[in-house]
Amino acid sequence: MISAVRFTVPLLFVFQFSLASSIECKYFYGNDKLKLATEILTLPTGTARPELLAKVQESLGLDEINFKYLQVLMKAYGESKKSTQTNSVLVIADRHNLAEALGKTSMVVPTAIASSDLMRSVPVTNYSKIMSRKSEYESVTTDVKFWVKKLMAGTGSGIVRVEFLKDIYQKLGKSGSIKIGSKGTDLHAEVIIDGQSHILNIAELQILQLLAQSEKYRQVIFHDVVSNETQSSIAATWSKPSSVLGGKTLAEVANVKGDVRSGPTVQFHIPTIDSAGYLTRERSAPAGHGLFAIEAIDATLRRKLPQTKNGEKLIGIIGNGEDLMSTPSQDIIGWMAKENLPLVMVTTEKTNLDKQGGQIAIGFNSKGQEYVTIVEKAQAETAAKNGFPEQTDLFFKLGLRPTDNKAMFNTNMVLVNYNALQPKLLKLAGKVGGNDKLLERVAPDLITNTKTQVGVDGIKKSFVQLEGAMGSVVLKLDRLYRENFDGEPLVHFLNIEKDHRTEYFAPIKTAFDFFMQFYSDRFIVDGQAFKIIDQRPGSIPKVTLADEFYKEAANTLNAFKDTKILELDELTIDGFVKEDKTVSGTVLLPGMKLVGTVRIKNLSGRPVNLPMLLKQNSQENKTLKNVSVVIDAQGGLAIETINQ
Repeated sequence: MISAVRFTVPLLFVFQFSLASSIECKYFYGNDKLKLATEILTLPTGTARPELLAKVQESLGLDEINFKYLQVLMKAYGESKKSTQTNSVLVIADRHNLAEALGKTSMVVPTAIASSDLMRSVPVTNYSKIMSRKSEYESVTTDVKFWVKKLMAGTGSGIVRVEFLKDIYQKLGKSGSIKIGSKGTDLHAEVIIDGQSHILNIAELQILQLLAQSEKYRQVIFHDVVSNETQSSIAATWSKPSSVLGGKTLAEVANVKGDVRSGPTVQFHIPTIDSAGYLTRERSAPAGHGLFAIEAIDATLRRKLPQTKNGEKLIGIIGNGEDLMSTPSQDIIGWMAKENLPLVMVTTEKTNLDKQGGQIAIGFNSKGQEYVTIVEKAQAETAAKNGFPEQTDLFFKLGLRPTDNKAMFNTNMVLVNYNALQPKLLKLAGKVGGNDKLLERVAPDLITNTKTQVGVDGIKKSFVQLEGAMGSVVLKLDRLYRENFDGEPLVHFLNIEKDHRTEYFAPIKTAFDFFMQFYSDRFIVDGQAFKIIDQRPGSIPKVTLADEFYKEAANTLNAFKDTKILELDELTIDGFVKEDKTVSGTVLLPGMKLVGTVRIKNLSGRPVNLPMLLKQNSQENKTLKNVSVVIDAQGGLAIETINQ
């Protein structure tokens, strides 16, 4: 039996080597290069020769890190195609079946219902604990090189801003056609600094924010994360004369301060998968922010990092580019340095706003060992389709029920202490078979996003975009490390309590978010620290605006011009559903005050200026507090109190 095993392994290797050689011949002499590229990229790691992989990379037009990421995704894709498992549905446990879930590979336990014993596998620190030792942690950051990566690779299609940018171009005296960049470079705020008004984009504010605190660190390293679509807009932000800096550019001031720029990292559009299962150039798309976690791991393994001297630490942050508050404070960086934590994922307490997003849970491997993972809405929906109908509703409710623990909601901010991480990663790579094998093992959970478009032959076709999330990569790395080193965790969690949420997590997902943060009474822009200050911490309003009208930033700013929302808890503006399934229900509320819960339904089929309609109905009160407003088909008005 032993001799048979010894004989089989070399035969398998010879077969794979022969296959790779055969494919190499086809690659050089065949016509269908992307079909062959698909076969090459799904071969086991180490099978295809480096020279062949280099030719595939060249044919796809990708740089080194984007090609490595594609390799990681294609290995995962290949494994998913070969998988014959039928019991791959992951079920979220609840209190009634918690005992049944323990040790079961097909079930996960969210932190919202986890016992204190289970929570021992989730090393977590609440931000309030760091604040209690603020001065102690801040004292060590002068030895920290702070490497800041903000994700500005996407154009953010959820917010339309063509009309908004026309207005901004006019105010800035810019000419030429409108060019869409990242949300961070397109969305501008009017900021008062020393009594003077300045029009600044969010990316500019983020850089100014870091320049204002750079003396707290040994050095700040700015690293642009862009795409081919957004790279020029980021470059323009760095190079244009700044009204705040007396006409100097941000690049000039950073250079004087001794801060540096590295990168950029450019996220490429990669080929998608066609209906036959092969890569195709007919449609290409970015493949998710899992790329940036893979890049950080790869750079650490290959020692391609900014240099540090003895006693210095290199600590990096990967955060959302349109979120002005996605830079951790000095005490958090000091905490990470002093406690020598290699990797930190930032979470926050789940609220009603977060029903759609991923949350932290505990899973069990085949040996019954615990690991930490993220459960997503898509997993709950899959389970619901496969015999567990309660899963979707459970996913939404977790952490919001009176008997639940506070659920840990993923903010998509990751902190990396490269000095602490590097020796651990090198040790892990040696254990699992090398750097490339390690990258393959931490491939993100594959998201297959199916899109349709008309192909080059004029026929409507389906294409699968391969995507992966950063949090998935980080937690797979943690799991792999635990499994190889006696359960020792690699990732720590920093949980931001609800009252401090907007100090570190204020993403702009909608045009209303933009209005709320920069043009309403809910937030104030601090013109010295270049941050926003929440005037009512702990209770961001839940807002649902059904009409597509509100996707355009200019429309939303006009609709809510001078509207007071400080005391608003919930706002819904709805209408009637048209034949094409879109909603018609535009309502303008300039100068009004919204308090508590406000629900408005416009059934008139035309835009309604609510203050004018109220005046026509002899109602001069511009405050709506806990009310339901219905505008009927004839333009009639009905207002009813909502009992709280």
